[in-house]
Amino acid sequence: MDVGNATIIAAAIAAAVSLGSSVFAWCAANKSNKAAAQSNEVTNRTNREIAVFEQDEENKRNESQIDANIVWSARVEWIQNVRRATADLLTAINNYIYSDENDVDLVKMNLMSVREKSNLLILYFGPDKVENDKVDLLNKGDNISKNQHIVKLIEDIYIGCCSYFINIKTMKTCNDLDSLCKSCRKSGSEYENCNIYNEHYSNQQQENECSSFINGNLAKCQCVAEQNNKLFSDVDMLTNAMRIYLKIEWNRTKERKDN
Repeated sequence: MDVGNATIIAAAIAAAVSLGSSVFAWCAANKSNKAAAQSNEVTNRTNREIAVFEQDEENKRNESQIDANIVWSARVEWIQNVRRATADLLTAINNYIYSDENDVDLVKMNLMSVREKSNLLILYFGPDKVENDKVDLLNKGDNISKNQHIVKLIEDIYIGCCSYFINIKTMKTCNDLDSLCKSCRKSGSEYENCNIYNEHYSNQQQENECSSFINGNLAKCQCVAEQNNKLFSDVDMLTNAMRIYLKIEWNRTKERKDN
């Protein structure tokens, strides 16, 4: 082989090697690019999944916050409504008690107003989760088991209102009879004209009859007076109990407490 042919062959081999190296490099680069593309696709897909997950979680948090705000707003509105309903009932009771007892229509109308306001306020107090017969409505710690007792108190107040003016008239009658009995003892003519006077009774028997009548009249007067006093006491209790109840509810609402 002469020098020229050897040179040509060497050049051909070098060219082949160079071409092979280029092809190998291209294949390696292409493979690397595909691997990089696949890696980027996986990364992008993972990032998208993470983004979707994070967005879902954010949506859930937002929904929870919205729900919490709705509940909070509802509780604030409930407190305001109960406070207003309580004030309306107390006003109705006051108007009724100070009605002109001789104006029958006015008394009836004001009593109907008490009944209406009572029913409205009762509607705000559902059944207690735990019932307890021994509950202090003036307890400032919590409102557990108070609802049933508040409802009972409102009902008692209405019942007291129904008999209020009847009791007023009864007390006037009792007082008139008491005055009559006192004057009767001082006058023989009145004594003999008394409805309970019996000419067939001995003096002691008649005295016993009079004493029994006077004591019965006094007991009746005391009974109806106590009923009306209980009405006033119940109204005071409702006023103080609702003030405490709503204060506790407001504090719970501010602190976002459910129980």
